[in-house]
Amino acid sequence: MINRYSYFRLSASVLSVLMLAGCATPSAQDSFSSVAEMAKSRLAGKETRWLQSDKERQELRQVINAKLSQPLTIDDAVQIALLNNRGLQAKYAQLGIAVSDLQAVSRLPDITLSLAHLREGDSLAVDRAISFDLLNLLTRPAARRLEQQNVQHVRLSVMTDMLNLATATRRAWIEVVAAKELEASAKQTNQTAQVARDVVERLLQVGNLSRLDLLREQALYADTQAELANAQQQVILRQAQLTVLLGLWGEDSQYSLPSTLASLPDSPRADNATESTALQQRLDVLAANQASQRLAQSLGMTRTNRFIDVLDLGYQRNSVTGQAMQKGYDISVRVPLFTGGTRQAKAQFLYQQSLDQAADTAIRARAEVRASYASYRLAYDTSRHYQQQVLPVRAQIAEEIMLRYNGMLLSVLDVIANARDQAQAQRAAIAAKRNFWLADSTLEAAMNGSTSSYLTTTPE
Repeated sequence: MINRYSYFRLSASVLSVLMLAGCATPSAQDSFSSVAEMAKSRLAGKETRWLQSDKERQELRQVINAKLSQPLTIDDAVQIALLNNRGLQAKYAQLGIAVSDLQAVSRLPDITLSLAHLREGDSLAVDRAISFDLLNLLTRPAARRLEQQNVQHVRLSVMTDMLNLATATRRAWIEVVAAKELEASAKQTNQTAQVARDVVERLLQVGNLSRLDLLREQALYADTQAELANAQQQVILRQAQLTVLLGLWGEDSQYSLPSTLASLPDSPRADNATESTALQQRLDVLAANQASQRLAQSLGMTRTNRFIDVLDLGYQRNSVTGQAMQKGYDISVRVPLFTGGTRQAKAQFLYQQSLDQAADTAIRARAEVRASYASYRLAYDTSRHYQQQVLPVRAQIAEEIMLRYNGMLLSVLDVIANARDQAQAQRAAIAAKRNFWLADSTLEAAMNGSTSSYLTTTPE
């Protein structure tokens, strides 16, 4: 027979074990570490950090300074954005919030203490009670599973934000470097137009050309000046977008960039079951499936609570002056006679909705990957066409025109006109190469299921 002292000691031991078990939940930093590892595998080894102290920010400053001391490559730009973008840092707090909710349901429910003093003449009644939500305690394991699912959902959401930022940074870097390349081409075209105008003006003075020819060259020179100004403006705007994504300001925003985009790869990516691969690794598909699982868990809890909504268990110890002490317990139950069925029906509808949404997400994922790959191949073939066909032919035409000009078979106007055609072809080739690298970035994003919410641009 267990005496009263042994009973209370056993109860205290059980409560201690329950509290310790409830504390065995992952910390916010542990949850972020798993996200960082996932990002590292999907972003070619890129590092991510959750900065929470001045010391960590000082260490980051040294890393950024080292990367900004030389022309910023596309990989370094993505790395700086992942480490330094304050908007992304703010999203990491969502992990802490989700983990806090998980820790809350992993511990014992709070208790309610009540004390009442009731006096009637010389008689004093003192009612003391301690109670807690027994139903809440019984459903804690199911609630904990739900919160664990929510933590996983938030992890995927933060991971999506990381991929979105990486995609946006990559696209912004491509845009600004292409804009600088187009600016250099526009500047060269402007200088050529200026030389052509001066040559025609001198020829007009000796009577070899008409005033109409001069006016045409002056108009073309004015057009190239406007094109150069527009190209310079595009560089300023594109670089401002990239600077925002990098989280830089002040002197750090004066970083340098390469003058040209990288050449095309020798061969395009192979279309090796890209749709099925995307369905296995796309974050939006994984998130939709997890949402369905969470609702399934929630539906199970709704069925559990269908007949009993609130179940409170309490201990009372009451005393009245001149009377014996009153001891005992009380149980309060709230039965949802009118709302239980509607709540269960709502949960079932929500679950069915989540299944349809998950299927719709998978269908859209397939279509997006298929369209992205088709656009990628078209952009690759177009850019390759310019590099292997258009530009070499233009170079041969220029050689033939110079031969005929030296043989006095063509006029200087023919040489000038060909120079303009060459410059136009060169700008088109630059745009085609830019569009290819943008399409490559879009395909990578489609494979990961990230749709950038950051400031991005589209190919022209």
